[in-house]
This record gives sequence, C-alpha cells and structure tokens, in this order.
Amino acid sequence: MSNEVDNKDKDKITAGGSNTTIDTAKRIRFGQGSALHQRVAQSANKAQAEETASATMPNRVALMADDSGSMAGPKVELARIALTSFLEACDASNTSASVHTLNGTVNVPMTRMFPIAAVECAALRATGGTPLAQTMEKVLMNESLTRGVIVSDGEPDSAIACFDQAQAYKESGTPIDCVHIGESVSGEETLARIASITGGLYIKFDKVENFAENFRFLTPRYRALLGDAKSAAKLLGAKEVR
Repeated sequence: MSNEVDNKDKDKITAGGSNTTIDTAKRIRFGQGSALHQRVAQSANKAQAEETASATMPNRVALMADDSGSMAGPKVELARIALTSFLEACDASNTSASVHTLNGTVNVPMTRMFPIAAVECAALRATGGTPLAQTMEKVLMNESLTRGVIVSDGEPDSAIACFDQAQAYKESGTPIDCVHIGESVSGEETLARIASITGGLYIKFDKVENFAENFRFLTPRYRALLGDAKSAAKLLGAKEVR
C-alpha cells in the first residue's frame, strides 16, 4: 500500500520542526486566513478596544444594588426600572458604568454598552441577605471607578465592615452616593455614614416610585442639576438629601 497522501485532500506543513498533516478543506475554512477566523479576530479586537475605552472614561460609575429578600414585591420591580433608566441616561462619550447586586443576580462589568447592560438588569430578583461590605470590597478591588452608588432598603449584614470599606474608598478618592428606599428606617444611618465618610450624597426615598422615576439624576450627565440639598430633595421627590 502506498504511503503517499492525496494532495487534493491533505497538505503537509511544518510547525515547530515536526511534520503535521492537516486537512486542506478544514484549514481553508477555519485557518488563520479564513473569513471565520477574521471575524472572530475582529470581534475580539472590538471587545478589547471597548474594555479599554470603558476603563479610561472620565466618569466610571459602579452601581451596587440590594437584591436581598426584603426587596421582594414592588420594590424589586421598581429597582429594575431605576437601574435601567440610570443606564439609559448615561453618555457613552464620557461615561462607563457597572452593575453589581449584593447576591449576584446581576453582575455587569464596567461598560459603555448601556442597552445591553440595561437588559441584564431584568435578571434582578430578591434573594438572600445583605452582604454590602463584600460587594463594596469586590468592586473597589476589581474596577477602576470614579464614583460608587449604593441602593438598599435595609441594614447590611455588617455595618462595621461597611465602614471599613468606606474608609478604603475614601483613601482611594472615590465617593459613594447612598440611596435608601422604602418607608423602613432600618439601615438609614449606616448608608448616611458611608456617604459621609466617602464624600458622597445620602438620599432617602420613602416613596419608591420617585426613586424609580428620578434615579437617573445621579448620572454624571444630570448630577450637577441637583444643586444644594434642599433643591435636590425637591427635584428628586426625596424625603431627605444630605
């Protein structure tokens, strides 16, 4: 039997000093010069370019949203609306944003692809506890951000751990705006202290509908419109701003 290989079906190439036989048809379809390979390479290059651009925007905002069990019912639905409206109000020419929920039901890394991020927010659901400190730590360690925004309706699992993380944000020069929603007062002072430590705003919405409608004013595009605390409370429909 002949050891010759039909040249119509196979080629021999040398790689790393050893002979390797490759099916020509497959090499044409999937090889380095193929249209498929080029499309894959272009997609990878675009993704890398977008990641680089997102990490270098003047405004890089991390949203940290409560998805604990206490958010069940209308609050979680209104939180979805609020997060979506925030993302839709961001200006991709100067802003990137990430979305992280405390129990991981939504986890969107820093991006300028706001419509896609908004779709991801539909996965927000109420479950588990309120591990706010762990989320704050994860975000600060893994993302380059210029501002954080926390949304919660209650007391975190460990207020002391949250204050430790707030100090780390202060040392990094990253303020955190803290938004407390709902009629309960549980967790209000903890969020107010986090905002105070880091140099951010504390906002209390007793009417969650107002939060859903006006949360977009915390985006870099609109935040300057808030003015002083009294004016901001009126514009937002908030019970308190400090």
